[in-house]
Amino acid sequence: MWKKFLQPLCILLLSQQMAFASALQTERHQRVEISLESTTAYHHPHRDVSVQGLFTGPAGERLTIHGYWDGDLRWKIRFAPPTIGEWRYRTTSSDTTNTNLHHVEGIIHVLPYTGTELFALKGPLKVSENNRYLTYGDGDPFFWLGDTAWEITWKSFSEEAEGYFDDRQQKGFNVIQIVVMSHQFLDTFGVRNRTGEPFFLNEDFSMANPRYFDYLDTLVTSANRRGMAVALVPLWAGMNILHNDVRYQRFALDREASLLLARYTGARYAGHNVVWIVGGDNAYKTAEQQQFWTDFALEIRQASGEQHLTSVHPKGLAASFDFFNNKTAWIDFHMYQSSHTAGGNFTYQAATRGFNLNPVRPVLNSEAVYEDIYHNLWLPGDTKDVSTFRIRPEHIRQANYESILAGALIGMTYGANGIWQWHKKDLPGTHAPRVTFDQAIQFPGSAQMTILKKIMEDHAWYRMKPARSVLHGVSPSGRYIPMAQNDQYLMVYLPIGILSVSLKPDLTVKRLDYLWINPSNGAALSARPVRQDHPILTFKPPDQSDWVLLISHESVYTWADGAEIPESTNLHQNYPNPFNPETLILYNLPEPSHVSLAVYNTRGRLVRQLVDAFQDAGIRGVRWDGLTEVYKPAASGVYLYRLVTAQQAKTRKMLLLK
Repeated sequence: MWKKFLQPLCILLLSQQMAFASALQTERHQRVEISLESTTAYHHPHRDVSVQGLFTGPAGERLTIHGYWDGDLRWKIRFAPPTIGEWRYRTTSSDTTNTNLHHVEGIIHVLPYTGTELFALKGPLKVSENNRYLTYGDGDPFFWLGDTAWEITWKSFSEEAEGYFDDRQQKGFNVIQIVVMSHQFLDTFGVRNRTGEPFFLNEDFSMANPRYFDYLDTLVTSANRRGMAVALVPLWAGMNILHNDVRYQRFALDREASLLLARYTGARYAGHNVVWIVGGDNAYKTAEQQQFWTDFALEIRQASGEQHLTSVHPKGLAASFDFFNNKTAWIDFHMYQSSHTAGGNFTYQAATRGFNLNPVRPVLNSEAVYEDIYHNLWLPGDTKDVSTFRIRPEHIRQANYESILAGALIGMTYGANGIWQWHKKDLPGTHAPRVTFDQAIQFPGSAQMTILKKIMEDHAWYRMKPARSVLHGVSPSGRYIPMAQNDQYLMVYLPIGILSVSLKPDLTVKRLDYLWINPSNGAALSARPVRQDHPILTFKPPDQSDWVLLISHESVYTWADGAEIPESTNLHQNYPNPFNPETLILYNLPEPSHVSLAVYNTRGRLVRQLVDAFQDAGIRGVRWDGLTEVYKPAASGVYLYRLVTAQQAKTRKMLLLK
């Protein structure tokens, strides 16, 4: 009897404690905002109380997103539902007595998207299945063409930013890298955006000012609307006290203030298309620094519902994998900074190291040379290095082609002196910009990055792998020639001053056509090797400018689309056997691996290296043309061919019979 009496009483009491919000309606991937009015005015809202929203989708999927203080008694939770249907939410608060923040429930009706915004149509960014590049949510490849506008957040007016975004959208840029506050100036007072709002309230680093972030909301929303993700740096690394940076120590944030900023930023942009860049232009050498930035990353990811990609921005001539274990779970892709040296070798060295890491992670050169900045960042007279020229478009082209073709397959980030620091006459920038941001927008290098993007997209860059093993020689000798290939194309970049390049035969493909592409204007010319009657193909560029050599080819063996991946490594018997003058060798790869396949004589001496490259899983094929390493006909007789992968080695015999 008591049970029958108490049950409805408990339900009544529970319903009195639960607030129900009116139903909301939005479209898939469109941001919806849940507004809450607190019953309590907290002395320090960022520290004194936390709010979360638990969202449950139509198929039972769940997301937890933090709310953020929006000034006065207002709290908000931002959410972009990933699927169509009815979503339900329920809030929780650390202050369980605040019934307007705690246990508020509601419904969101999510309809199909009807607009034209790219991210809403295709879904937010994610890592590809093979962990080599990025894709939209629907799986379509995403070539990162980024631009650097670090200081736009506080130095720009809305109409200036809109004009800049329009230009970058027209040129095909799809990522803008910016800093939430400033990466050069930080103060608890005096540093304000163009609407007059300071970064912080009450001269307190732990009190982020919601009204400052209103303008940042405008910038991020405007970029997203144009199909551009925003790569946000919440806190420049040197502005945390652990880094002891003499430039910022007077204004550096302590651990608590830093983590509160991470949580606030994550919650505020949970419904936007953003990428989190942790740290900024620094080394993360000590265990304490690494643990702090790990905590910072986890804080911002948790606050935003674990929905956004995250990486680390390192100092010049360094990579994220130099400081953080490659198995670090919160690093979705690696960044490196080849810095501002024309013709430097870190462009391809870091890309090569990153590509060869295991487990595999995508790699991006997030800061290469900036157009019109001084080589090595030095001003004339500030260094004994006489090379104090300014960076020109050809240096930018070289840095980015080298990075991508060496394995940094995410894409590239451009930068221009005058834009990155948002140089204005009333707010001048450092590093001696010659023109203001609105003039720097028209530097020729930015349009040439549009051409780079088109070349890469037209030739399935995301399926490419570095192919330096194909290089036979270059004139002048010693110059680095980046090259990569997929099942349809071999792409070779020749920097300025190359007289000729010679390529070995690739025994896995049949070469079909040759083309020169001018990377400064996209013009294409027919290409022909100097000699076509020899296995070594030598090409001379049309002039001494830089050029892209594109060779189309087809595989000697086509693995059927949709075929099952082999369960084990296997080396098949060559066909035909006996043979003269050539034969086909097939082999199975159950998983991606570096592959060596070579021919030896019966005394164990190398006759010909057929394959020496990283290959994806599947059934692969290579032909032996009966030639030796010096491209002389091999003698009749029995030969051994040996397959070596990361898993095992296998050997078979074959007979060359003339």
